[in-house]
Amino acid sequence: MIDRRRPSPYYVVPVPDEESAGIREVAAMAVYGWGVIPVDARIGAVECTTSLFPKDGRCLLPIKAAVRRPKGLSWS
Repeated sequence: MIDRRRPSPYYVVPVPDEESAGIREVAAMAVYGWGVIPVDARIGAVECTTSLFPKDGRCLLPIKAAVRRPKGLSWS
């Protein structure tokens, strides 16, 4: 049984429109399955390997809780 009361292991951050547009221009070279783009991401000093997901003309960046919690990353 899945405990749905627990918080998600990921936090999804929308990539700003301008950066999303630039990513779309080069995405055809890197996309695999459902338009997912593998990336090495950096937010400040925090680096992680993840994938960008296309949604409504922009990209979404999922960040694992295991990556963001120890570094104190949070978004409103």
